[in-house]
Amino acid sequence: MNHSPIALLLIPLLVGCPGEVTEVIITGVVLDEPYFEGQPAVGVEVTSLDGDLVPYGSATSDAVGMVDLPVAAGQDMFIELRGDGLATTLFAGEAGIFDLALSDGELYTLPDTRAAELVEEFGDCAGDGTGGIIEGEVRVWMLGEETSDLSLVGNAWVLVYGENNEEFTPCYLDAEGNPAPAEQFLTNATARFAVFGLPDDSYVLQVAYRPGGTSEDTDESELDAYTWYYKANMVDGGIAPFHPAWVEFAD
Repeated sequence: MNHSPIALLLIPLLVGCPGEVTEVIITGVVLDEPYFEGQPAVGVEVTSLDGDLVPYGSATSDAVGMVDLPVAAGQDMFIELRGDGLATTLFAGEAGIFDLALSDGELYTLPDTRAAELVEEFGDCAGDGTGGIIEGEVRVWMLGEETSDLSLVGNAWVLVYGENNEEFTPCYLDAEGNPAPAEQFLTNATARFAVFGLPDDSYVLQVAYRPGGTSEDTDESELDAYTWYYKANMVDGGIAPFHPAWVEFAD
């Protein structure tokens, strides 16, 4: 299978001698919205968890939004951002064995109004809005391109699986950005999706699309080449944003 790094943060697992390194430092500027368009977020509490979801390190963003965050080396990591007026915002990645400087805004916050905004945006499919939320939009990954310039994917679908393989079905928007009818099982022009009502758990997000088609015109072996997988962790009332969730470019 062609798996992407299981991450919202794409952090390479570098080759080396992991037995010699137990901790690395991740540095970066936290912004107050995705796609590197926000302002520095000051006073954000940032916590790293190791691959077993045990809290590992913490830091608070300074006057320019900078954090120096200790993380456990050479394993899955999970990062939680919290602060006054903010939703608990959740990221996941793989830590390498060397310190890493993130691009400004690879970590970002969401306002505490975000959950209510998503419930209104996705309509009845969102239910009452309780529980955690995984949300985002699907874009085609291309090396060297600005994230916000990457093409939106209007014929992708998303599935979310819990720790015990429970399947959670996403909500979509129609081409005008309104809540999609129940029979729509693909993204549309907005490329947006959201999964509501998630209990505290670890999850796998599967994102796939059929190049040039929308249904049965790609066999499963071809489809697998256009399927990416990500990890996410959820805490009560948290939001795990995928802006974007990448899929592979179709030649």
